[in-house]
This record gives sequence, structure tokens and C-alpha cells, in this order.
Amino acid sequence: MRRLSSAIIVSVMVSAALLALWPAAPALAHALPVSYSPAPNQVLHAPITQVQIRFSEQLNPDISRIVVVNPSNQRVDDGDVQISSDQLTMSVSVPVLPAGTYVVAWRSHSADDGHVAGGSYIFYVARADGTVPPLSGPLPSGNIIGGGGAATGSFDGLTLLQTIAHWIALAALTLLLGGIFWWTFVLPRQSALPSDFAKAIASAIGSSADLALETTIGATIIEISLQAAVLDGTARGLISWPIISGILFHSRQGAFLLARMGLAALGLVCLWVPQLRGSLTTRNLRRVVPVFGVLLAVAFVYSGHGGASQQWWGAPIDLLHLLAESVWLGGLGVLALLVIPTLSKRPEAERQRYLASALPAFSIPALVAVGAIIITGPLNASTRMTLPQLWTTPYGIVLLVKIALFIVMMAISYIHAFRLRPRLAGLLGMAPAVPADANSSSSPLAWLRRQILALEAGTLAPNGPALAVAAAPTADAAPAGASQEAGRISEMMQRLFQWEATIGLGVLLCASLLSSLAGTLAPTVISNSFGASGGSQTYTQKADGLAVTLSISPGRFGSNTVTVTVKNPDGTPAQGTVFILTEMVEMDMGINNFDLQPGSQPGTFTGTVDLPMAGHWKLTTVIRTKADPQHLHRVTFTVSAAF
Repeated sequence: MRRLSSAIIVSVMVSAALLALWPAAPALAHALPVSYSPAPNQVLHAPITQVQIRFSEQLNPDISRIVVVNPSNQRVDDGDVQISSDQLTMSVSVPVLPAGTYVVAWRSHSADDGHVAGGSYIFYVARADGTVPPLSGPLPSGNIIGGGGAATGSFDGLTLLQTIAHWIALAALTLLLGGIFWWTFVLPRQSALPSDFAKAIASAIGSSADLALETTIGATIIEISLQAAVLDGTARGLISWPIISGILFHSRQGAFLLARMGLAALGLVCLWVPQLRGSLTTRNLRRVVPVFGVLLAVAFVYSGHGGASQQWWGAPIDLLHLLAESVWLGGLGVLALLVIPTLSKRPEAERQRYLASALPAFSIPALVAVGAIIITGPLNASTRMTLPQLWTTPYGIVLLVKIALFIVMMAISYIHAFRLRPRLAGLLGMAPAVPADANSSSSPLAWLRRQILALEAGTLAPNGPALAVAAAPTADAAPAGASQEAGRISEMMQRLFQWEATIGLGVLLCASLLSSLAGTLAPTVISNSFGASGGSQTYTQKADGLAVTLSISPGRFGSNTVTVTVKNPDGTPAQGTVFILTEMVEMDMGINNFDLQPGSQPGTFTGTVDLPMAGHWKLTTVIRTKADPQHLHRVTFTVSAAF
């Protein structure tokens, strides 16, 4: 027990050190661009033969694509998308392009974890005199030809459904692994249980395993179909065999998805055919079944977010984290969903004795699992993110929520394991005496050792000697009202187990959300934005007595919504017409004209303005009022457009 206490102390110290030494460089999530040729916003003065993007993860060649279109959304590349031999670079050939503006749309499907990412950028081909022809209309947006419409880090309806499917599969796997742990490790150590009670628990675990395996297969099939729909960009992808086969048979992730479903199907066959189970003794089954559970966990890790780590040790750490969570969260699920309902059918005295004396068989290994989670959690995060991303990205914020839920669960565990259960054991007079040397030191390590010994013994004395209670129940020694108090504590413990298991579902939901939000950890591609910060902006100026307010959103290259509000000198809304002239500050991009339409409120005009390059832009607002139709009122605003 001294070694167990030391191990837990060391685990806390190591996790603190890992937080202090969190790496400065993030590991990329999804297959994301790390370099472009030509670069975003680059002005070309010589012909090119191809457009090329290099990615952070290996690509699935059947599904990943890249296209080049002109401002009219007409495809101008040769359509010969190529993936390099290392599966990290995607390119497409282009003919000699005339001077103008071009949009590159790309979509990647990671061969490592199946994540979908996508995006677009622009480049320019200059005239012989070095200038770029002005745009005659808006740039294409939305469903660019062949682009698939997938946006990096996006979280739309299909992605949300995919997250829910992954959550269901993860919850089923966690309950299954928790059941395996309970059947192979906990039940054999609860030897004092009545045989019919132990058989009832084992039967409930077997039924839950059947349901968990069926749920794993069903949720995995839904995951794959939704991933195909995300790739296709429409609901037709749900049943698109070319896309589904590309996912399953041309990526590492697909191989492990097949392994996940195959192992689950094998487990179902073994449950449905008693002769297969009967060929092994119970002792051998308790050796084989955990191996099956670990193999299923391996398939789960490598078919998802955990298999895409850039470090060789990332996936093993993720696996250890999953196994530790399954021991604790899965074990809690078995306790709340299977053991407690079975226990409710037993006499009250038997329920109380079980809660008071049999739970350490689960609580102590669960405590070790919590220590493993404390170690593997920071290690897991360090392979994917930097410390500042913990509070600056959606991924980090969800991770903080997960940590908060974890802490709440630990607090509940402390209450029922170190407060309520020892009190119940004392009321029932069931606890054996705590070894005398447990109180020989007042050091923190000795204090923690006393807590664990108390957990085993059924006593607790945080600030003093542990209570020694007679080993056998002594009804005459029980204080008045002890029976009612024991019943109250028993009911409270059962409710706490159910609350803790429910919070555990929230922890698993956070884990599923992290997989979907991994794209938000992607570093911004460095490009020439001329120091423009971008973002929504609002400015007000005077023009010939008129008060003119201009608002632009989102303040980035591409399409922006511009709203202009015009008020007469007396403050009343002005009526008339408004158009805007755009001109880039840093370089000659020509002058473009955009008409605004009357808005819903008097004196308000709105419309879409395209800014084809990141940087600073002059937006000249030209106003003709009904009160003075012969005069054009001009006011120029300088706005910032980020990449």
C-alpha cells in the first residue's frame, strides 16, 4: 500500500511538471496546409505549370482534391489532381493563365484519422506592366466547383451529428470496457457476495456487453456515413459507395474502422454462441476477454483523433488514457446502471453491507486509474496544442470544461469513498482494524496512505488516528437511530454514483467534441496581409453636413457585408441612393464599383462588397440624396481586411 500511495503522489507531481513544460509548438490537427505554391495573395509575373499544396498529414488520394477557378467560377486547371508518393503533397496542372484573379479551393481527407478539412485562397497573374486587371464582379464563394465545401474547423449540422455518433460509440465502448474490468477484476475480489447476487451482476454485465457491441457497430456505421456526407457536401453522401469505399479501403483510419466493427461483430458472435464460451474455463475467459477489450480500444484510438498524433508516443498515451477512463468512468457506469439496480432487489441490510464492505474492490483500482488519467491527460494534450490555446481556442475551452467535470467527479468520489462509506461501515460495525503503523507519521505521504488504508478498512480520520471498529457486526453496540442513519447514507451513496456516472457522460461528450474541434488548433497560415487586423468595423464621418456611418463585416478578403447609414444635418434619415468605390491602399488592384440597396430602416443602405486581397482598402461612399439630387456627396473610409 505504501507503493500505491507513493505512485499517486508521483502522478500528481508529474502532471504538474508536464503543465509547466508544455511544448511551445503545436502538433497540427487534421490534414492542413503547411506550404503553398503559389502562395496566398501572391502576384505572379511569370507563367506557372501547376498549383501545389503540402499538408501536415497523409492524404486519402480517392477523396482529397484541389481545383483552380476564375472569378466566374469556371474551372481553369487540367483536372489531373496528383498526390505525391509520401501522400503529403497535392497538386494540379494549369495551362498558361491570362492576367487576372484566381481562386484555389482544396479539400483534404486525412488518411490518419479521417478528418475532413478544406479552404480556399486567391492568387493573381499580372499584366506585362505589372498591374492586375480589376474584378468585374464578385469572387465565387460557397460551393466552388469540385471544392466540396468543407471548411477547416467548421462545426455544422453534419459535423454535430457525426460528433453525437462518435459520442455514442465512445460511451458504448467505455461501458463495455468497464464491464470487462468489473467482471474480470472486481467480482472475483468480492468473494463474500452471495452466489446468486454475483451471478445476477455477471448476467447484467453480459447483457450490457451485448447492447454495447451492437451500439458500437451501429454508431460506427453512422459515423462513416456522416463522414461521407461531409465529404460530398450533401445528404447524398450518406449512401455514396464510392466515397464510403474510399474512406474504408484507402486510408489507415478506414482499416481501423473496419477492425473496430469486425472485433465488435466477433464479440457478438461469442456472446450469441454459448458453445464458443463453453470451450474455455472461467479462468481462461478472464484472461482472453481483457485482451479482446484492449484490441477493441486500440482499433478505436487509431480510427479516430488519437491516431493522428505527430509523435510516435501520442497514440499509446491516448490508448492508456482511454483504458484508464474506461476503468473509472466505465466502472462507474457499471456500478450505476447495472450493480445498483441489481442491488435494489436485495434486502436493505444486504445493500448496506455491500456498499460498506465490497466497494473497495472497485474504488482502489479506480483510484489508480484516476492517477493514470492525471498523468496521461496533460501528455495527451501536449501532443496537440500549446498552453495558450487552452483558453484561446474552442478546442481548449472544451478541454477546460472536461477538466472541470473531471474535478467535480473526483470531489464526488472523495465524498462517497472517504466520507460516506467509512461512516456507513462504522454504523454497521463491519470494518476491520487499521494497522497501527498507519498513524506513525504526519507527513503528506503518510496522510494519503492513511486515507487509502481507511478506504480499505472502512474508516476515516483525516486529522488523527483511524478508528478501529470490531470486525463482526454487533447490533447491540449500534447507537440509537443508527439503522435510520445507515439507510440515509446508503441512499445518498447510490444517488452519488448515479450523478457521477451522468457527469461521466458529459466527460465523454467533451472528448467527442475535441475530435471535431481539432481543426481550431491549426495555426494561421502566414501570408502577406500588410499588417491588416481585419474584423468587423464601424466608422462615422461628416460629408457636406450629412452624418455617414459605415459598418463592414467580417472584415476579411473575399465577400463582406457593408451597411451605410446616412442622416441629414437635422438628424432625420436621408433618402436617396448609395454606391461604393473600392481601391486598395498597398498596391494597384484597380477600382471597383458596388451598388447598395435600401435597407429595412429609413436612411440605411446595405450590400455585398468584395475585397480580393488582404490589406487596407479605401471605401469611398458616394451618396445622392432626394433633397439635393444634383450633388454627389463623397466620404472615404479606410478599412482593414485580414486573410
